[in-house]
Amino acid sequence: QTFAVGLIDLDGFNAVNDTYGHSKGDDVLVEFAQVLKSTTRHSDVIARMGGDEFIVILQDIDLHAIEDYEKRLRKSFLLSGLKQQFGIDFSMGIRTYDELPENIDDATHQADLLMYQSKVHGKSQTTIYATP
Repeated sequence: QTFAVGLIDLDGFNAVNDTYGHSKGDDVLVEFAQVLKSTTRHSDVIARMGGDEFIVILQDIDLHAIEDYEKRLRKSFLLSGLKQQFGIDFSMGIRTYDELPENIDDATHQADLLMYQSKVHGKSQTTIYATP
């Protein structure tokens, strides 16, 4: 079955800590994690990588379903009010796989490179690489 590894980084998060303090920054991270949890299926995996980066592992998914997931996540994020209240958004990179890679670090590294492509191209977007 096909699965996808996605890496998400909050855009503008450092300004939250600088403006409102680290305690409020922690609250924002928890609220974003709740947005992820409410949008992601129970069979998938969500984890905080550190700082303001999160990883999602989406199981048994194809390109169309990934695009639907990304749209639902952006809609849920907008409805959360985080963008309006704190001026943050998120960039994401997602890489699909037909089989497990030898090393999970390789999978996260590939998703990280895609996420940085999203940032280079203006942030607040998602770059997807689907295996042919």
